[in-house]
Amino acid sequence: MPSAITGAPLTYFTPSPLGELLERHAPPPSARSFGFGASAADHCLILLRSASLSGGRVVDVEQARRLGGSWLQLPAFASLGSLVALARSISPRVAGLREEISFVGGATASQAKHIFAPASALPGLTAELVQTLSAETSGYDGAALAALVGFWAVHAHPFVDGNGRWSRTLALSAGARSDARAAMAAAVFLSVENQLLCERIWPGARRSGAVRYLDAVAVFERALFERLDAMPRLSALLSEAHATVRAAARGSKRLSDGLLVQLHAEGGLALSELAARCGLSARVAAGAAQRMRDAGLLDGRRGAERIDIAEPLALAATAVAAASAAVRTTIQQESRNEP
Repeated sequence: MPSAITGAPLTYFTPSPLGELLERHAPPPSARSFGFGASAADHCLILLRSASLSGGRVVDVEQARRLGGSWLQLPAFASLGSLVALARSISPRVAGLREEISFVGGATASQAKHIFAPASALPGLTAELVQTLSAETSGYDGAALAALVGFWAVHAHPFVDGNGRWSRTLALSAGARSDARAAMAAAVFLSVENQLLCERIWPGARRSGAVRYLDAVAVFERALFERLDAMPRLSALLSEAHATVRAAARGSKRLSDGLLVQLHAEGGLALSELAARCGLSARVAAGAAQRMRDAGLLDGRRGAERIDIAEPLALAATAVAAASAAVRTTIQQESRNEP
């Protein structure tokens, strides 16, 4: 297809239909020996901020809230309208599928390093996406499912803005239907290793298939949970914080889920807000504050007491860093072994 400006030939990359990608590459669910989150899957919410980086460094709190809600509630994307609604919640510039060319790495399409799927292909691609996501996907490995949905969504690039955040939200929600913990690990990988994916891993996947990409995801997941398993204090702190929030919510899952997502997206939760939203008496609120104080999770330095998860976040960050290092070591070893 030639450039409309220069007439030079352009090379688009159109991903295979998602269903074909899954059939070709996604393995079935496998038993995992990781203990972190096995008995309390919501402990994996501590990874939300790592899964919500903007530019690879800065936490996008709104994206963390969005991911947390999708991970807990598993929204159904059963129509093009639901896909567009998700994209519009990310960027008000989205009105529907894009109608123009989309590319990166150059001032014009002729100079671009990569050109996404042509606009003419998007109606068919997204219709097949809806069909695949509406079908039973629990027969696929959760991490691989999330990773392949993320790859597909980024390369389809169906909107004028917000495609990265949209793709990671879609990937997490899809993968979590098979394995919530594994999907969260894949979402973290898609976030923290975005540059590595774009520059090294995905170009290889476009040329030769997704095997090495999925191998990297598996290395990351295994290293992440092995490190998290070695942090009993992290699990103990999360158990205390989550039990306090749940007790305050008094059996309302919707309320407790919303508060837990807020806690992890923002890195803390004011006790005054917890008390107001849960209708706590002064005596019960004081008891919650004391429980958090005893656990070392109470911060009163800002003039208002709040549940503060800075220590759990720091512990989780070291696990994420170790997982990233494991992936990079694996890639370096593979590069040395190549002829």
